[in-house]
Amino acid sequence: MAGTQPVAPLQHTPAALILPGETGAGAFACLYGVIFAATAAHSRVYADMVRLMGFFPASDYAQRVRWRKRFVWFLTVVPVILYWLIQEPARMVVAGGIAQAMMLPIIGVGTLFLRHRRLPAKVAPSPVTTALLWLAAVVMAAFAAYYLATRVS
Repeated sequence: MAGTQPVAPLQHTPAALILPGETGAGAFACLYGVIFAATAAHSRVYADMVRLMGFFPASDYAQRVRWRKRFVWFLTVVPVILYWLIQEPARMVVAGGIAQAMMLPIIGVGTLFLRHRRLPAKVAPSPVTTALLWLAAVVMAAFAAYYLATRVS
């Protein structure tokens, strides 16, 4: 029966596992919730970032909502424009994954900074937990460095 196998770019994605043969509907069902939740979360985080950068006072809720709405539009429109320009969703997903993987060492360093410089001693984790945090940060940095070294050379 025609249409029972996903097209090649989607055959190894979660969309193909959810709705085999329904690549368009499967991709939509799989990715819509992720995009919806990420846009909602990121718009709030970015609005808070703008507040922390001093663009409006913490007590100004109306400004926070205005910034959040701007970021919702931005985070909705930019991916659509990128899709129209690039027209290769599989490549876009891979590029997004690489970008997120490269962020992991930055998150690790930030976490270590907060753990050692900003965390009150009363709530500090045990030495074992701190050692495991260091291990995780080093492993993330090592994997990112390995990836860059194998891709750049």
